[in-house]
Amino acid sequence: MKHLLLVIFHLLVIHHAKGEIEEIVAQAGDEVLLSCPVNTPECGDFHSLKWYRDTSRMYVYSPAAMFSNAEGTLIDRCLDISQRSLGPACSRGYLEVTDTNADLKITPIETKDEGEYRCEITYLDVSNNCPVVHFTNL
Repeated sequence: MKHLLLVIFHLLVIHHAKGEIEEIVAQAGDEVLLSCPVNTPECGDFHSLKWYRDTSRMYVYSPAAMFSNAEGTLIDRCLDISQRSLGPACSRGYLEVTDTNADLKITPIETKDEGEYRCEITYLDVSNNCPVVHFTNL
């Protein structure tokens, strides 16, 4: 029997001091999408983007270095020999990047995924005063 996991996201998106809050409810086993707004048309390209849960880095992406990698508990199944049949699909974290968002998809969601998530963006040009940190509570 699946344990019921109530997931409430408080997504605080900082667009020049404007805050928006979104709540999402999910069950254990569901897919969850954590959104990180980026603005490449106005802010330019970014060097890297990192997702953290509390103090642990969960995902790192760098289009400049052509690097995209899940970390931490998102790759626990990859280290479990009994999950070897999953192959490259062992990661529970995937990044979907567009000109306006860098969304972290976690599937299946587990109770251990609870925590404060933050997305940190390092733009190549920092002179545009673009937001670089976004928070989500899971």
